[in-house]
Amino acid sequence: MKITLDTNVLVSAFISKKGNPAKILNLIADIDGIQLILSEEILDEFKDVLSREKIKEVFGWKQKDIDDIVKTVRDAAVIVKVKSDFKTVNEDSNDDMV
Repeated sequence: MKITLDTNVLVSAFISKKGNPAKILNLIADIDGIQLILSEEILDEFKDVLSREKIKEVFGWKQKDIDDIVKTVRDAAVIVKVKSDFKTVNEDSNDDMV
């Protein structure tokens, strides 16, 4: 099974270790046969959100911590290239990469 997660789910998984997004990410990591599929665009947005000053202050993260988190997610995922300019999400064009 192949699963993709949007940036909001990824960020939520790391800022609330007990929430449903963290549970989903843990299940993906723990169950054989499930692949996390991400694009560079999602990883870039994930890093950008985690790098916001307010988030870094609240969680006491340094840039190295964020780089390590992104590397962990990257290493656990299959990275795919977005091949299409097909637009499906009208409300948030950033979601088109999902």
